[in-house]
Amino acid sequence: MRFDSSGAPSEPAFDRLLQPQETVLAIFAVSLFRPRITHLVVTTARVLGVDRAADRPSVQIPLAEVVAVEIRDNGFGRPNAVLIRPSTAPPADFGDAAIRDRGQIRRTILNAKKMATNASTLDNEAHSRPFASETWVSPAAPVRVAQYPSELTPHMAIKDEERPLSRSTWREQVPTSGAIELPPDPRALDGLGRNHSLETAIADLVDNSIDAGASHVLIRLVRVGARLRALYVVDNGHGMPESKIDAAMTIGGKRTYQSTDLGKFGLGLKAASFSQARSLTVISKAFGSSAVGRRWLLDGDRSGFHCDVIPTEFATDEFERNWGIDEISTGTVIRWDDVSGFPSTDDPDRVEDFISRTASAIRNHLGLVFHRILQAGRIVIEIDVEDIDADMPGGRIPVEAINPFGYSRAGRAGYPKELTARFGDVNLTFTCHIWPGRSTSHQFKLAGGHEDRQGIYFYRRNRLLQAGGGWHGIHSTNRRLQLARVEVEIDDDIVRMFAMNPEKSKVNVGPEFTQLAENAKAEDGTSFHDYLNAAEETFRQSGKRNTGRRKMAPLGKGMAPELRKAIEREIPIDEDAEPIDLRWKRFTNHDFFEIDRDQRVLWLNETYRPESKGERRSLNDAPLLKALLFIVTEELFRGEYLGPRDKDNIELYQQILTTAALSELR
Repeated sequence: MRFDSSGAPSEPAFDRLLQPQETVLAIFAVSLFRPRITHLVVTTARVLGVDRAADRPSVQIPLAEVVAVEIRDNGFGRPNAVLIRPSTAPPADFGDAAIRDRGQIRRTILNAKKMATNASTLDNEAHSRPFASETWVSPAAPVRVAQYPSELTPHMAIKDEERPLSRSTWREQVPTSGAIELPPDPRALDGLGRNHSLETAIADLVDNSIDAGASHVLIRLVRVGARLRALYVVDNGHGMPESKIDAAMTIGGKRTYQSTDLGKFGLGLKAASFSQARSLTVISKAFGSSAVGRRWLLDGDRSGFHCDVIPTEFATDEFERNWGIDEISTGTVIRWDDVSGFPSTDDPDRVEDFISRTASAIRNHLGLVFHRILQAGRIVIEIDVEDIDADMPGGRIPVEAINPFGYSRAGRAGYPKELTARFGDVNLTFTCHIWPGRSTSHQFKLAGGHEDRQGIYFYRRNRLLQAGGGWHGIHSTNRRLQLARVEVEIDDDIVRMFAMNPEKSKVNVGPEFTQLAENAKAEDGTSFHDYLNAAEETFRQSGKRNTGRRKMAPLGKGMAPELRKAIEREIPIDEDAEPIDLRWKRFTNHDFFEIDRDQRVLWLNETYRPESKGERRSLNDAPLLKALLFIVTEELFRGEYLGPRDKDNIELYQQILTTAALSELR
């Protein structure tokens, strides 16, 4: 750029600086353009100089704030020119420059920086004498160098190693000058537990009941008129005296957890409750103590963390209500009022529909999450609805265990298999299962769909934390892997590899987890890759079976194991149906068989029992007779009752078989 005799850039050149051609995008070192240039105007991939600050959207930096210019890699293969400002202001990153011009950028910026140190001298000279007509100031970073060969002067050829280090204000240690107390705003209570659903929130409360040694937990919905008004979770655990209930109700209160406790974060009670209700009341009674109570109320006018104290009389009345729980001399009553998810309607049909769906969802979730604990008989969980107007609770709905690995037979021989691996000082076992194809069992068809339930099932202290949902980097989710489920135990030895969310419904894994899975082997050499291939092959083979055959109930006692397996290989088994036993007994009449639908037994008349080939009769004798009779009568065990057609078939079979059997005895 040429300067005129007054020391200012000539107008044609100055216009080109302010309005560069679209095909030539450059970053100019303009810190020497004085006295006219006072600010740097930043646009996309350009830095332009102007004589004053302008009211425009682009970034403008006063020249006085510019200390240096350096090149930085933006991480995408294109260097950026960065103007370094004093320590009071952050660096300004002003756009990309072409890769091919990296070296030229460095040389030109170094030259500009060296000349900038003599800026004041140049200013004086600009006023004392005119610039020569051929004096040039070069562009700092021309994108297309070939278009401006005459503008590159010999003094720009400076070696890269002479480039000085850029100035940085970064410090490794952050200093402090004291501390101030910043208590949380009371409205912070509104944000607790926002990832909870109603089912996961109740499961969190049941965790506390189990940790308290409860053997019985009741979940009760309270209805007044046609509207739901409250929800209770009541247990017969060891309870809390007044000296401990305040700590339990403190937001972020500390608690020492035992090695068998399901709790972890100390926020479960509050976070679970505040996620669903505006009012949380806790009443508890410990051995040798009176009932005590506290209440948190999420009030918009709340000015502090003030927890309400419940009078002893009311606490005692609530604790001693008709809960229908044995041995409740001690325990805890948790009450939610103003529950956000309750329907705001008096329509009895809509309320009944909500109760039905909600009770089913709670029952299914708790049955899945606590299935090991329920199966072990450690606790009983029930659900009921109390109608205040009728002054009585309704029938109890028991929560039954839903075992996601509860198939009667595996989908592939040799499974389940335990694959073990070691990484550093960590040992991890993957218990790999393959479900039978086309299963209709409710333990396979979990909420969310069986395809989404493939993957890793994480347990901590026999409590299910995550029910499948993916392979955590081991493999991508695939519909052909829907029969594959893997159990992984998280204990204290390996807990550092995992991160559990506060709602205890999801587990995040570290990179070591994938490495352990890749290295895991069974005793027979099966790898995780082999397991997934086997699960996929089982799924493909299950799709080739004859789907026209009617499913039948599984065989129970009275049939030899090898014959039972042979029948089950050929006949689709209804996993939801109870097994049918085949047994002998002495009849008082000549009937050949008797159907006991309540006990699920097909009784055979001892009179017609074939002679045993051995010295004593076996429970599994007469396999041919039993197999034929099972196939003929199995459908008579279906449905809620026997219809006219069923009764007619029983009479027909009875007459034919009895006549045939009597003829053999003559």
